[in-house]
Amino acid sequence: MTNITGKGSFAGVPFFIEESQSIDGGRRLVKHEYPLKDEGLTEDLGKKLRSYNVACLVIGDDHIKQAEKLIDALEKGVGELKHPYFGTVEVCVESYKAQYSTSHQRVTRFDITFTPAVEKNAPEIARNTAFATLSDYALALEVIANEFASIFDEIEGYLSLITDNPIIDMANAILPFVDNVFDQINNVTAGVQSIKTRINAIKSLFTATRVTTSHKETAKLLQSLVAINVPLSKDYVTLNNVLMFALEQAKPDAAESTLNTFAKAVNTKATISLSNQQILPLRSQALYDSITIKMQFVLVRLMQATLAVEIGKALSQAVTTSLVRSQSIATTEAQEASELQTLVESKTDITRYLAEIDEQLETVIIDNADAQQWQSYQALERFRQTLITDLRVRGEQLANAKSVQLSDTYPAMVVEYQHTANAKTWQRLVLRNGIRHPLFCVGGNKIEVLQ
Repeated sequence: MTNITGKGSFAGVPFFIEESQSIDGGRRLVKHEYPLKDEGLTEDLGKKLRSYNVACLVIGDDHIKQAEKLIDALEKGVGELKHPYFGTVEVCVESYKAQYSTSHQRVTRFDITFTPAVEKNAPEIARNTAFATLSDYALALEVIANEFASIFDEIEGYLSLITDNPIIDMANAILPFVDNVFDQINNVTAGVQSIKTRINAIKSLFTATRVTTSHKETAKLLQSLVAINVPLSKDYVTLNNVLMFALEQAKPDAAESTLNTFAKAVNTKATISLSNQQILPLRSQALYDSITIKMQFVLVRLMQATLAVEIGKALSQAVTTSLVRSQSIATTEAQEASELQTLVESKTDITRYLAEIDEQLETVIIDNADAQQWQSYQALERFRQTLITDLRVRGEQLANAKSVQLSDTYPAMVVEYQHTANAKTWQRLVLRNGIRHPLFCVGGNKIEVLQ
């Protein structure tokens, strides 16, 4: 048996141990007890860090100086503890207590609690990028709608100077324009019926409440026209591509700056009482057309920005779906999970869509900046940065896509098993590669397999 010397030190400062030394440890348990129930729950959150409880003393005519030297070492922080029972341990000082006594001369006693100086291996705080994307998505739509409403309030003020009922004139400008834009999607099957329902809701809004129509409510309904709440799919992408093309084609030919002349005219006359002779020039068809052009530009910007934000959200949700599906591959739900296709299944997909959505968002951001819609600009830029971060971070967890040259004709189940060791996901292979018949993956063709 090793001889116990009774001597120890901390950070090079010696002391003598007393009779009682102890170590505290155990598990971190959380008890859950429920009212009016005899059952409960105990959660084990892992091992506790040990605590070394050291009772020691310094002896001698200079015990006060020795005590002060030990106190200085204890207050510096991390140090090396040499103890006859605990060995040599790198520790932090949790607490200490120095006791001086008139009945015991030449002695200062210490009660010290040490904790191991564990390296920084605690889990790092990670931002929930998916939640942040949804939060910034909702914020962006709200800011875009608010700024649209603010601009239309100004336009209504302009129209009130030259027309008797500006709301009716605005409705007459908005509704034919919206009809013209969405008339181009008749041949696209996905979501058409729901869009027509929303267009009818906009018409009903202006028809029933022409006098009290809220421009914020109008903005929300217009945003709903391009908010296609379905999972990202080929039909979804097709419909959005048609909408983007239609909105781009719907931009007026005239420059948006044509409204500036009218705005200056109104501003110079706003502080004086306008006579009939002064109002008459403002009622010209050219000025009325300039306001209509302005409204159309604002409408296009609203729907293009909303469309870009909606596609960004759909991409983020598609990544979530793919990650959940990949986790279920090893379970009995794998067969059911592989029956549905999402367009974001691999890192290759993320790279492709990341470039597309970045370009689309950047385009609408620049458009809003050019129009001096700074609130929308800031909200869209924030959403773009959050979305790009989310797709890059979570995209790393997706599967790798491998291109395979088939040497012979095999069933899809065999091909999937050969390259993934899991035949349950054969339907994913069929959908991803557009294989017409799952029994015939024709030899000589290239297909893409997720690993």
